[in-house]
Amino acid sequence: MKAFFETLLSTWWGITLIVLIALAVWVGLSALLYRPFFKRFYDIVLSGLALLVLSPILIVLIIVGAIKMKGNPFFTQARPGKKEKIFKLIKFRTMTNAKDKDGNLLPDKERLTGYGKFLRNTSLDELPELFNIFIGNMSIIGPRPLLIEYLPYYNETEKHRHDVRPGLTGLAQVSGRNLLDWESRFAKDVEYVKGISLGMDLKILFMTVKKVFEHSGVAEDTNATEGNLPKFVWRSWKKRKRLKSKRTRMNMLILSAGTRNKVVEFFKKTFVGDGKIVATDMSELAPAVYEADVFYKVPRMTEPGYIDQIFEICKKEQIRGVLTLIDPELSLLAKHKEDFAKLGVTVIGSAYDLCERCLNKWEMYRWLVQHGYNCAKSYVDKDKFFKDVEDGKISYPVFVKPVCGSASIAISKVYDKETVELLFARSNDLMIQEFLDGQEIGADCYIDMISGELVSVFTKKKLLMRAGETDKAVSFKDEKLFALIERFVKENGFSGQIDIDIFDIGGMYYISEVNPRFGGGYPHAYLCGCNHMQLIKNNLQGKTNAKNVGNYEEGVYMMKYNEIAIRR
Repeated sequence: MKAFFETLLSTWWGITLIVLIALAVWVGLSALLYRPFFKRFYDIVLSGLALLVLSPILIVLIIVGAIKMKGNPFFTQARPGKKEKIFKLIKFRTMTNAKDKDGNLLPDKERLTGYGKFLRNTSLDELPELFNIFIGNMSIIGPRPLLIEYLPYYNETEKHRHDVRPGLTGLAQVSGRNLLDWESRFAKDVEYVKGISLGMDLKILFMTVKKVFEHSGVAEDTNATEGNLPKFVWRSWKKRKRLKSKRTRMNMLILSAGTRNKVVEFFKKTFVGDGKIVATDMSELAPAVYEADVFYKVPRMTEPGYIDQIFEICKKEQIRGVLTLIDPELSLLAKHKEDFAKLGVTVIGSAYDLCERCLNKWEMYRWLVQHGYNCAKSYVDKDKFFKDVEDGKISYPVFVKPVCGSASIAISKVYDKETVELLFARSNDLMIQEFLDGQEIGADCYIDMISGELVSVFTKKKLLMRAGETDKAVSFKDEKLFALIERFVKENGFSGQIDIDIFDIGGMYYISEVNPRFGGGYPHAYLCGCNHMQLIKNNLQGKTNAKNVGNYEEGVYMMKYNEIAIRR
């Protein structure tokens, strides 16, 4: 036997035979274990090689795209992947962000450039998706990832298209691409999912290359452009009697509405004709809930089963987006973000760790110091504070507040050591914070949930405060402050709406507190032209908002006053 193998290894035919046997075994194993293992293995290898080989083309397209599009050459959009987990699809941008005189994006047909048409016709706009494949969001072969908007309207059979990773190309694409109607596309997707094999993927890959070079099976459809629902899709789904009226497509759920009647009112105005506003609160005497189209009384958020009740409301009311107006609930929503996504609901808010950091004032202070931001000196060790007072590093008055708190509850302004000792003796988890003697500023910001870019900032000087909220303020602008806020939100990774408290002390800006939600003074921003409800609506439709920081009127005063609501 040993002599036989020595003969094999010493002759050309023997080596050839060994190679052929090894290839046969590899192909056999690939076919046998293709779906659970080899499919992902080949995705990593082939996408990695493609990125390496095509890197010169990618670099050229990035440079040309940046010139043609006058900025970012990439287009990103939230899409549902395997098990409906949301990821960001990356493509080359084919449309401009041109707007009409009212600030609304022009129709897709007008924004689609000649260069963009070239990218689409040659399928070069899809090349960046190789990054999605390499990191595991997508596969080379699979059902194409469609818009999040479609999720509530698949029937039980069509939902199986999300049992696998979405693909760069798929059976539906090589079977007619845009020429197929939607029912036929979905049927092909499900057919592929049920019969995945190495042979099928090789066949689809070969047919894809052939069709790209032949430019066959492609129907240009300017309605089916980035970020918008194609009109023919609505017609198709209406015909199937599974799409309800336009009014139920964009339903928003606002939790713990409380007294924020203006926030609910602004959402209602923005979503009118496209969806209804549903509000919840633990009390039927919460004034804001009567501004909503629908109201649900719910238990306290700490009660068992609370989140399950919210899920049921989402299902019943076909909710598309959900947010809360109180700090303690932010982390709860963030913690269940994936559970909401499975229902086709987007949580308007930042990640769980950020919500926790913002709620914990001590952790936020530590982060600010570590990252070089001006902020109020803070202490959880009162003895260290007393020593710094003796050393002249800090002086009275100071604030004593809960480490985790909101709405200025249980905050005391303290002028002596005895009071600090008394407060710490009566309560745990307190901190001491330096009193910042300067102009207090509020910043209402929106970070696009698709691009991750800060797209809107409104700043106001606070003139009068009451119970931690702004009663009177005046709008102003400062590019230095805008730059600071942009750096801050980018380094943190915030998403959606946030409210930042800042102090101007001798021309230096100090960050005080951050609330990743709508602040009590937001109506000022809205009435000055910063409609963040529209930005949320755009994101829910899969549209990326253009950067528009500081686009509002300055020198506008806000004055809050009391209103009376009657419930019968």
